Amino acid sequence: MTNLVIPMKGIRQEHMAIIGGKAYSLHMLLENGFRVPAYFCVTTEAYNKFLDCSGLKGKLHRH
Repeated sequence: MTNLVIPMKGIRQEHMAIIGGKAYSLHMLLENGFRVPAYFCVTTEAYNKFLDCSGLKGKLHRH
């Protein structure tokens, strides 16, 4: 099991596969001195668990 949420200070390059490229790019902006509001990343595993538990998976992916 992976982490379902990763705080902004805990992100590392190996997380890119589970948080996505956009979230990792936000992290890289922060690491390179840009001002970025506080954030956290919800992993793809968390998103998929939410879809499964809520019954929305089939409804969202049909359209």
